[in-house]
Amino acid sequence: MEQSILPSPFPTEPLVSVLVPVLNAARFLPEALASIAAQTYTRLEIIVIDGLSTDSTAQIAQSLASVRYLRQTGVNMFNALNEGLDAATGEYVAILSSDDLWTCDKLQLQVEYLTSHPETDLVFGLTKHVLVEGQMPPGFRQELLQGERAASYLEAMLARASTFERVGKFNQTLNQAADTDWFARFRHFNLRSEFIPHRVVTRRMHSSNLSHIHGGNLYHELLVATRAQTLRHRSAGGSR
Repeated sequence: MEQSILPSPFPTEPLVSVLVPVLNAARFLPEALASIAAQTYTRLEIIVIDGLSTDSTAQIAQSLASVRYLRQTGVNMFNALNEGLDAATGEYVAILSSDDLWTCDKLQLQVEYLTSHPETDLVFGLTKHVLVEGQMPPGFRQELLQGERAASYLEAMLARASTFERVGKFNQTLNQAADTDWFARFRHFNLRSEFIPHRVVTRRMHSSNLSHIHGGNLYHELLVATRAQTLRHRSAGGSR
């Protein structure tokens, strides 16, 4: 008797655009790119957007045939991400900071989740924080080093490209809080996000993290993002 061959639940693997914004990232970039190359999900386009680095970042990125290297025309990380979004062609979008590391099954788990849950617009996984220098970075909370956390980090996310079409790009006038602003707009449109109970990213904390370079502006930018959310709420007919 012939065995029937069941069709794959995912007959056509969707393309994932992986955006990696970089600026003088030579110290950590090789390991970050290696964690992308090690993914069990392999239908990827890797786009490195370089903010005119003066170290060997460009050479590292351009040495890999799998990487599409772009020289950033604007300034700051969120402008780099916007330029990456303009260049991306994938059905899904993932973002990895140059100093962070993905688990090898990160994209596989999240692609399978979004493919199986068409009502979900983006999915997060768990995050682990580690120190790569002996001294605690300024402003970093030590309790974040304990265990794995469910948090809305760009590096822990996989989103449908259509979600960015609905929500829009990042507010590149903000150096730090543009992700907070973007997630607020995401919620404003009543889009749906979910968490899967698996660690997908390790965030390496050190004195050169973006949040510590621009630490003095963070609270002001969060206030700007909060005010913008309040205005959206009022314009939509909310009471406050």
